[in-house]
Amino acid sequence: MMNGGREQYMRLSIIFIGHDSRAFLDEQRSYREAFAGPGVDIDVRSIKGGPETLERELDEVQAGPWIIEEAVAAEKEGADALVIGCTGLSPVFPRFKRELQVPVMDPVAAGIHLASALVESDRH
Repeated sequence: MMNGGREQYMRLSIIFIGHDSRAFLDEQRSYREAFAGPGVDIDVRSIKGGPETLERELDEVQAGPWIIEEAVAAEKEGADALVIGCTGLSPVFPRFKRELQVPVMDPVAAGIHLASALVESDRH
């Protein structure tokens, strides 16, 4: 991206739950970098505590504070946008919007919008 002749970079942070292995995070970063445009820095991280999986409503409640903590850290470290790498957290997204200044993408909503756009484009 260019801004007044200067190249700009966008930092996109993706936060996972229950995947703190360096090999997993490196694999996820490499996979996503293949789709990122020029000037996009992909930061992949995992929450430091909480449940390993989200299988019950209680898991969502327990994971929420850990995800907020990691999201705030990512924002302080320069993230321009966040993606929460788990579809089970859609109910927590309103809290992200209240506590963060950067956009947070809900993968469920993004997937639904993309599918809808693809179906609509096939109709025309």
